[in-house]
Amino acid sequence: MQENAKLTSIERVAITFASSGALSWFFVIVLHFDFLFQNVTNNQFWIFLGLVLFYGFGALSAFVGVYIQKKITRKSLLFWSTTLGLLATGALAVFQGEIFAIIFGILLGISFGIGFPSGAALFADCTEVENRGKTAGILVLMTFVLISLEMILAEFFSLIGIIIIIMLLRSTSYLAIIKYPYRKKEERKELSYITILTRKNIALYLIPWVLFNLVSGLSNFIYPGLPQTEEFAAALEIGNLLQFLGLAAVSLISGYMSDRFGRKPPIIIGVVTFGVSFAIFGLATNTLSLIIQLTVHGIAWGFCMVAYFAIPGDLAANYSQEKFYATNTVLPFISYMATGTLPAILGVSAEASILSPILSILLFLSVVPILYAKETLPEKKMRERELKKHLEKLSKVVAESEKE
Repeated sequence: MQENAKLTSIERVAITFASSGALSWFFVIVLHFDFLFQNVTNNQFWIFLGLVLFYGFGALSAFVGVYIQKKITRKSLLFWSTTLGLLATGALAVFQGEIFAIIFGILLGISFGIGFPSGAALFADCTEVENRGKTAGILVLMTFVLISLEMILAEFFSLIGIIIIIMLLRSTSYLAIIKYPYRKKEERKELSYITILTRKNIALYLIPWVLFNLVSGLSNFIYPGLPQTEEFAAALEIGNLLQFLGLAAVSLISGYMSDRFGRKPPIIIGVVTFGVSFAIFGLATNTLSLIIQLTVHGIAWGFCMVAYFAIPGDLAANYSQEKFYATNTVLPFISYMATGTLPAILGVSAEASILSPILSILLFLSVVPILYAKETLPEKKMRERELKKHLEKLSKVVAESEKE
């Protein structure tokens, strides 16, 4: 018996918060990392070290979390990872000193990585393959609406206020713990990480996703090299906000497309759109093109992120999903974030006219594996949906003819 049996609408919404709460907290921590850690230490070296440890332990602890989940319930793992995230976030306002930059970097990373695969697997367990894309769209929408709200509210608060807001974001994961009944789940087979990574269809989906994340991270080399003027600073701020709003706006569209036409079309649209944005930005580097590029960046992420949140659950099928989400979701995210911090750590930048065309080519090349990948949404489900649509149209025609 699957865990999605007889779930109420409230329970389904609560389950999405297990992942959306953690994701929104993670991205907001990244956005404010420098600001938050400046209260811990003014030494930029220790702040960068804390950031590296945050990403490193976030990735490593995801695999530790997969192992621990075999020993304890998902409910316990989600509770303790969420609680650790809350305590570590709140402690940023209290403790100071270089050693705490190391401690908090590690604790914050662990609190995200150790519980995220279980939260994502819970999402997959409680959705059917034919509506997993739509539910993933709602999850991503919730995540980035929360992030956008935090970015707006952060303008009106000091450090303590921002920390409280971030803690509130993280605490939304408790909804999944409180509302979900946690019925006894079906025992699933285990696959080794080597088997997962060497399966052809998994690799064909994973390679483009890793490339997409790497390109997103490498694009951060462009922004420090932009003219240091008030106009570009304002454009960058507007563009970053529109990036998250654009991502949230297309998430439901991507979810609908994923369930209606399969997972591949939204991925292809997202990757190609992202590539075109870099090509345009490389030709004309001005404030308008910067805002457009960042907005399109968010839209591309919206198309791809929704599909790729559903795909590990599809690929896992009757196997345990935690390992699939650890390898297919956590690692690409971490690679994106880690690559994105290199410009600040190394203190280097690149000309948009030089790097943008290279990034465009990488993105267009990443479409090739997707074309050869086998669709994870069963063709039978797509045919059934089409048949249902035609029957609904036919019933309307019959009903109208009877009225006449």
